[in-house]
Amino acid sequence: REKQKNENWLRNEVSLSAGTSLQVEFRYLTEVTGNREYARKAEKVFEVMNEIAPEDGLYPATVVNMSSKARLGRRENKVSFGSRADSFYEYMLKIWLQGNKTERMY
Repeated sequence: REKQKNENWLRNEVSLSAGTSLQVEFRYLTEVTGNREYARKAEKVFEVMNEIAPEDGLYPATVVNMSSKARLGRRENKVSFGSRADSFYEYMLKIWLQGNKTERMY
């Protein structure tokens, strides 16, 4: 198994958008194949994000993902709705809509 790797300039962190923007596609893949494993693995990312959620619900632009437990990033400890963060919020809405507005995690 190949070792996980981030973009060099982020070192042990991943941008919020990069780590949280494939769930809609993997959930749809589950729908067309009947294989629940695709959705289960993709949804795990949001389960982790819920575990480390800031009190106000506004995440920094990066998340540390190269340690034993994910945590909010320190490199850019700022909230952003622009590049490297915006897709995270968009995907939460898309997943909630895809789930018929019933999934509380989103």
